[in-house]
Amino acid sequence: MSAEEKNTQKPLLSEDAQNVLGAMLDLLKRDAKAFEVPDFLADNDNFQEILTTLIATQEFCDALRKGEIDHTTKVKGYSISQLKAVQMELRNLIWQMKEISKGQSYTETYSHSNLTSSFHSMMGHLTSKIQKLNQSKKNFQEISSRDPLTNAYNRNALADEFLHAIHAATEKGHCCAVLYFDIDFFKRINDTHGHNVGDIVLKEFVKRIEHCKRDTDLCCRLGGEEFIVLMPSVIEEFIPKIDERFRRQLTEKEIDFPGGSLSFTYSAGITSFTPHKGFSEDDLTDIINFADQLLYEAKRSGRARSIIQNYH
Repeated sequence: MSAEEKNTQKPLLSEDAQNVLGAMLDLLKRDAKAFEVPDFLADNDNFQEILTTLIATQEFCDALRKGEIDHTTKVKGYSISQLKAVQMELRNLIWQMKEISKGQSYTETYSHSNLTSSFHSMMGHLTSKIQKLNQSKKNFQEISSRDPLTNAYNRNALADEFLHAIHAATEKGHCCAVLYFDIDFFKRINDTHGHNVGDIVLKEFVKRIEHCKRDTDLCCRLGGEEFIVLMPSVIEEFIPKIDERFRRQLTEKEIDFPGGSLSFTYSAGITSFTPHKGFSEDDLTDIINFADQLLYEAKRSGRARSIIQNYH
């Protein structure tokens, strides 16, 4: 085709069509809300529909960019549907992040976009780290709540573990009992046989308590040779029989150690109580102090005995 023929060829689009396309291109480059519609398109319903859709699309994008994931629109169309799909994914991902922050595991729900796939990878890694941290925290709490010598609970765990069991008993209306043990003349054992033998006695004492108590009962080493057993469900009339069983199983058999064996006795203060709603750490302290007074009375009365009294 010659240059002359090109110059004389009619344009593919009419001047009006070119004006419409020009207006469309100008619209796409601007804020649709602030766009000044040309006079020749002011009454064109199709152009007005395009403008409305574009305004709604830009508003939706702005809302997502600001984190407003509850944005809604009445406009329909392919681009709006795609934005709603992204919105749905964002809602899911935010929900997953909240679940992870509460210690829940991350679960993949969507996987059809690069954004979600990347998020899956990141959240999976984060979940794994959080689970490891939670396990480490649990292990640390378990270690910090146990006496390293006897593996009985220690003072750090006394309030939490005992109160949890007591509150459960409160809901069921059960009577509870506290048994406060003290090994008699323990210093004499250390002085005569050495601290290694003293440790053997303490470990064996707890071992025998564990064999004697029920799974629901809790044993705590307060320090030295003093121990407390909480029975969160007990019939008050049976406590003397329970005391006899403990004394028989804890002291009848001698404790063997390298080079010999020894026998021992213990004194105990035992009290029963029915916990009330709102039972607090202060209430527990008062009961333990009361059992301690009973223990002191047992020692003053000659040791190797128990004093039992209900706590009022």
